[in-house]
Amino acid sequence: MDEVQFEFNVKGVGLGQPKRFNRLTMVKYHGQISMIASLNVTSERLEGQSITILRLAGRLDATTVSQFERALTDAHHSGDRVIVVDLSDLTYISSSGLRVLLTGRSNARKRGGEVFICSLRPPVREVFEMVGFTAVFTIFDTLEKAIEAAAAPQS
Repeated sequence: MDEVQFEFNVKGVGLGQPKRFNRLTMVKYHGQISMIASLNVTSERLEGQSITILRLAGRLDATTVSQFERALTDAHHSGDRVIVVDLSDLTYISSSGLRVLLTGRSNARKRGGEVFICSLRPPVREVFEMVGFTAVFTIFDTLEKAIEAAAAPQS
């Protein structure tokens, strides 16, 4: 089996336009070529609210974690106070993905910010519960609830 991976960024056209970080994997197996999009990360800033939303779709593992790290780094550099990570379309998370989430939270807190998690699918929630991340992160059932909490004044 031969495998080739391509990475590409699609930047938003104007203010408020989301950025996308994508990885495309092409696999040749027994003469058949197929393409598998492993992880898509969409980044959107909520202007005037100091909030960045990162939406992940696919698998977050050792082969795709660099995309998420890049998106988190961009979000930190934007100066936004809160990063909301929407995992509604994430189907799998490995220890590499968990490490990046924890590092991202630590970096956000060092500058007085926070990382909120929302919309966990049952298999991903199971992993979060197993490793104790439900006690570490603030987790919301929906993106709307996470944005509402992120927009609330700091006490």
